[in-house]
Amino acid sequence: MKKILNLVKVITKKKIIICYKYCVCVLILINVIFLSRCQISNNVQNKVNMFHVKSNKNKYLNTENKKINIFLNKIIIQALQNAHISFYENKLLIDIVYNNKNYLYNRKNDLENVRKMINKYFKFIKIIKISEIDDVLKKFKLTLNSNSLSKDKVLLIAKYMNVRYILFNNVIKNLEHILINTELVTVDDKEIIYNKLQFFNIKRSNY
Repeated sequence: MKKILNLVKVITKKKIIICYKYCVCVLILINVIFLSRCQISNNVQNKVNMFHVKSNKNKYLNTENKKINIFLNKIIIQALQNAHISFYENKLLIDIVYNNKNYLYNRKNDLENVRKMINKYFKFIKIIKISEIDDVLKKFKLTLNSNSLSKDKVLLIAKYMNVRYILFNNVIKNLEHILINTELVTVDDKEIIYNKLQFFNIKRSNY
């Protein structure tokens, strides 16, 4: 009988030890799972936050692009229709925008090609040097001095130049030069233009 009791005690002790080890393992496993879920949750939250930041940035860029499209569609495309210069021979724009000198030589849809060229050019405007934008405006000078350009178009140009170029002093000087040399603009018109261009800090003495 004594031997039986001793055997029961040993078996019970072993069961308790096994049970204890099992409980410890379970607790460790639960802890690991909990920590993993917390880490995943944090990662997901970080990604969500990054998405919101990126989304807000995209909204801003989309707004900017809409402003640029207004500028292009209402001003530049109209001016190009009456231009006396060839954008197909402008190696600067072709090289910067497409890196493919033969792209614009397909004359099948001339105006559409010009529109695509300019739209793509302005999308990369942040990485284009001021001197290159300068050259582009010089190309527009002949167009802006053409007899088909009305005073309203000049004022629209003054309005929408603010979209992208306000930090570019060289471009502002070019715009000033263009406005001064536009034959259709009278003294009274120049006064109106001056009021529209105060944000460009153009000196009144130049008028």
